[in-house]
Amino acid sequence: MPPSNSSLPRAILSVATLAVGFASGYLIHSTSPNSEAPAEAAPDKAARSSSSSGHEDETRPFTKNSGNSIPSDLRSYDSLDDLMALNEDDLFPRLALWLVDAGPADYEDCWHALSEKTTPNTRMLDMLFIRWTSDDPIAAIQAAEGTSFSHIPWWGWSKNDPTAAYEYACEHQPDQLGQILYGIGQREPEMAMRLLQMNPDAGKNGLPVRGIIEGLTNTDPEAAVKFSFENQSYLDSKPLEAWLREDPVAALKWIFEKQTAIRGINTVETLKTLERENPDQLPQLADSLPHGNLRRQVESMIFQQLIRSDPEKAMEQARANPSKKIAAQQLAQIAESNLKDDPARSLEIFTEMLEDKVDAISSKKIEYQDGASSEGGGGEMASLIQGLIQTDPEGTLNAALSVQGDAYTQTTYNMLYQWGTTDSTALAEWAIHVDSPSIQKSALEVVYSKYKGQGDLGAFIPTIEQIAGKNRQSIMRQFISGWYSDNPDAASAWFSQANLSAEDREALSPTFQTSNR
Repeated sequence: MPPSNSSLPRAILSVATLAVGFASGYLIHSTSPNSEAPAEAAPDKAARSSSSSGHEDETRPFTKNSGNSIPSDLRSYDSLDDLMALNEDDLFPRLALWLVDAGPADYEDCWHALSEKTTPNTRMLDMLFIRWTSDDPIAAIQAAEGTSFSHIPWWGWSKNDPTAAYEYACEHQPDQLGQILYGIGQREPEMAMRLLQMNPDAGKNGLPVRGIIEGLTNTDPEAAVKFSFENQSYLDSKPLEAWLREDPVAALKWIFEKQTAIRGINTVETLKTLERENPDQLPQLADSLPHGNLRRQVESMIFQQLIRSDPEKAMEQARANPSKKIAAQQLAQIAESNLKDDPARSLEIFTEMLEDKVDAISSKKIEYQDGASSEGGGGEMASLIQGLIQTDPEGTLNAALSVQGDAYTQTTYNMLYQWGTTDSTALAEWAIHVDSPSIQKSALEVVYSKYKGQGDLGAFIPTIEQIAGKNRQSIMRQFISGWYSDNPDAASAWFSQANLSAEDREALSPTFQTSNR
């Protein structure tokens, strides 16, 4: 190597990025199995180098016979000791330049230096062995043999000369065919498929399938998804994300058709990717899907876009929707969108929903204008209730009572449960003064359940003692009886010492008399 120099001349640095493109461009797109993901800084440098080099195939590794010409004046002025003193972000591009005119002895010295690090960086080893196997693959393989990195030279060789690497592995080391086919699959997936059919045992570790999927993702995302589906030992979200960007309607239709058989694909996240990447295609997708959960999710996203762009039009559309269930869901979306900036408006819309669509809110059936129907929905209302209770629990429940009166519904229970989960003390204080006997009882049951779960029903008694109105004694009897069943000694001690009115004591006495017989 040339003599050491503490810093690269500016002119050399300006051309050094070319070496990063030659020596590491491939690593941006593929690495050997178990290699770390590229660091943030390195890909940026590599990306700039590949764009400046003008090569159509930025993933092509540099080899002496690859046809990639290197400027004759491109040289590193680092010694190996200089390189090993650098941090990893700085080392990657400087090592790439150093490897441009390295020779056999340099490769071996570099291998020893990198492998002796406390935590060897496999991305650096990937780059080294791609370069080394372009000159002398057998020497590279022999150098790494017996180490935990013995697979990397085989993978690197597959990048330089896939046919030679494959034939040599078949004859001399069949156990490395998986690595060879993994590397081939990343660049030439169709070739890897053919070779895998000829050598099915090579695919037992899953590496060839993984490489083929990675390669197809770059060239044919649809084929990558379907190949992944057929080989469910290796599922990856990247092909599906790529297909969604390329043809979202076809991708989502395929998911719908296969959803009962698909494992490991998160439909919600998939739709979010579509919404982010191709929002304009959501209406076309919705029209292409049959009524059901997937279509509802897409339509919900479309309506959310309308809320953001034209909230007044969204309100008009929701109120005019012939399906009361869908109208309720859309109104819930509008109400939730106002929670942060205008919670009073959210509560107003919620009250409107209770007045006009209370049956639709609790219904599980959605009826459509074309006469079709489906089951499901309700997530929008649950999310709204959670937000309202967090913002103004008392106002929310009072609004519900003003519309529903003494009627107890699933919506009422959801609100009571949400409040009790976040602040049971405040719920108990509110419940004590509620006029509705059924709502009061239900609210106190939520509080009672929380105390019981904590094993401290005695702490619930002060709340019971404050109850007023005609419901007082029946509620006291219900909860004191439950306390007695749970802890008879504590309940009996309280009853014998409590300062109760004659009416209360008479109402509660049967609980203790019956249990003492």
